[in-house]
Amino acid sequence: MKIVILKWFIGWCVSFGIIWLITAFCTNPIGQGSWSRKYQRYTYPEGTDVFWAEEGWGHTRYGKYGINANEDSLTNINPKVILWGDSHIQNRHVDDSLKVQTVFNSISLSEKSEYRAVNMGMFGQNIAHYCVQIPIYEKLIPNIRHHFIIVSGMKDLLPSKLSNIAQKEPAIIWTDNKLSLVASNAENEKPGKIRIILSTYRLQILKHIKNIILGSEKLNTGPIWSRFNFLGKTPGSAEYFKDDSLNKKSSTKINKVNYWDFLLKELKSTSKLPITIIYSPTFSRFEKNRVVFTSSEEKDLEAFRKKCQQMGVSFLDLNKECIDLYLNNKQFHRGFFNTVPSTGHVNANFNIILARKLHNFLSVKDSNGLSPN
Repeated sequence: MKIVILKWFIGWCVSFGIIWLITAFCTNPIGQGSWSRKYQRYTYPEGTDVFWAEEGWGHTRYGKYGINANEDSLTNINPKVILWGDSHIQNRHVDDSLKVQTVFNSISLSEKSEYRAVNMGMFGQNIAHYCVQIPIYEKLIPNIRHHFIIVSGMKDLLPSKLSNIAQKEPAIIWTDNKLSLVASNAENEKPGKIRIILSTYRLQILKHIKNIILGSEKLNTGPIWSRFNFLGKTPGSAEYFKDDSLNKKSSTKINKVNYWDFLLKELKSTSKLPITIIYSPTFSRFEKNRVVFTSSEEKDLEAFRKKCQQMGVSFLDLNKECIDLYLNNKQFHRGFFNTVPSTGHVNANFNIILARKLHNFLSVKDSNGLSPN
């Protein structure tokens, strides 16, 4: 009997060890990100290494102020450009050596440019976050010369996610029959000791087991191709909104052009420094074994481009560069080796495109007498 129990115990340990090994290196660990009221964003403890494996494969290391940057890049006297964005710019899906700020800084060094980039990307962020955070970080990071806001598709520029109640994070809300930008009053969060231990030792398997027991997560026992049910769909090109209204909590109509007026005015009022909005395209999909580069966002994109011109806000579009990437190299600016090509988050190819675009844009500015010095 004892031998049988011992065999069962050894078998259980071996099985658990194999499952842990697979989940530890093939699934995302439990995150240590927590809300900071001071910085009005989610941050990671200084020195945290975030590993990402379910889409791409990369390590992201966080330093001072919860930013993906080392001490020198934040404190040196070089003129800096700040890159604002959501999870596409945070880009946990590739190693730090392949992230846009690293590529840009490498180009700047080789071209003997003084500019250095700081990456402020964080998952879930939008224009409201940047309006609140820009004044905060201008006081912390020396010698900032330009802000670049990278939007992935038009979803963050349309009034589809408006609410008439304040959110936990910075938000644009509808109150007193007008649009308002509100900061967050949420208290600071701090990752608990258990979460830190589970994250450090990549014990996310325990979380999955708990969720399955509680019924909040189900095992996918179907064929592997059932997990790729988004094949043939255009990432980001689906209708993000049915009309220009607020959500169902409010019957008030908001015209998107008026919303853009408010958005751009708020953005311009946050800083005396130049601000440029950069559009990252959401096209590229497969239809009948052909790659399609059209998107349902084109009309809104052109209308927003004109509005930026009217409001005196610089606007850059990366459509052409991303199309050329495929036509010339048969590569996509989205997708990874462990995902369907052209879908999901941007990859290292996009980081190179964006870094070069930034460098060329700043070089033209300098040649017109707008040198960082």
